Amino acid sequence: MTIEQQQHDENEKRPPQDPVEKTVFAGESRRRFTKSGLAASGVILTLSSRSVLGAPTINASPSASLSANQSTHSQSQVLSTGLSPAQWIQQPKWPVDKSSSFGGVFGCGSASVFKDNTLKALMQKQQDCDPYKVGMYLSAAYLNALDGRTPFLNVSRVKDMFNEWTLSGCGHFSPTAGVNWDSSQIVAYLKGTQG
Repeated sequence: MTIEQQQHDENEKRPPQDPVEKTVFAGESRRRFTKSGLAASGVILTLSSRSVLGAPTINASPSASLSANQSTHSQSQVLSTGLSPAQWIQQPKWPVDKSSSFGGVFGCGSASVFKDNTLKALMQKQQDCDPYKVGMYLSAAYLNALDGRTPFLNVSRVKDMFNEWTLSGCGHFSPTAGVNWDSSQIVAYLKGTQG
């Protein structure tokens, strides 16, 4: 008698397995698969994470970025292709003249420390009066909006951010009622929309 024949005979002698036993076994199998699948997917997600790769992580307007209920799995989510100040400096072509004045673009008053700087100059060197680099990141945000790289953050909203920040004595911007971002929070948001 062959081994296969012996196994077949033994299987016929056993009573059929209880459906509960099958479920338990299937459940254990699923749990093992899930555990190993989750571990593998964690590695894959880590490797493909946009923030790990240095790409923008914020794909929402200032007020929408406050919502913890954003769906990051939406098929219709608009992704940012915003460039950082350093990346804009390296770009051969801009959506405006590279010598455009910040004051002309943002409508600065005569008292503004930014009014006589060009967008390019602000993105190349941190200003002594702007330790958080708000002017630098707003310049890049303006170019990104103008170039269609941040569809959720348009030109008028970027200008509103600057104007509100300036009117508050370079103190804050309110993305939504009752919430005030200081200079560091403004820059953190803008950095998140830029590569």
